[in-house]
Amino acid sequence: MLKEGEKVPYLVIRYVYPPHILDEFVPKVMELAQNRRREFPKEEDPSIGEPVFTAVKATEQGYINMIIIEVKEGKLDAAFAFWTKNMALLRNVEGFKHSIELWATSDEFLVSIA
Repeated sequence: MLKEGEKVPYLVIRYVYPPHILDEFVPKVMELAQNRRREFPKEEDPSIGEPVFTAVKATEQGYINMIIIEVKEGKLDAAFAFWTKNMALLRNVEGFKHSIELWATSDEFLVSIA
């Protein structure tokens, strides 16, 4: 249970792309990930956050991907910047949309409203 004042922020990254670009999209994501590791090796630092959940769902509108990152203490700005850069690399992919949201645990929320 969290004590008063403790915070465990989570970034919820959600991105969607249309089904007809799957064959192009996956290699593009892999290429960007490799390039990112070469260009920004320090940003791959797991001390900014750890993925705690990843999922994908196929819908008629496209593929919906979700990643939940548990952000390490004091690293919210770095984690947000890292994921913002990553999503921006895909901005020119046809039909690609994304969101990055800050969430709290249920315990943290309850402590904050008590």
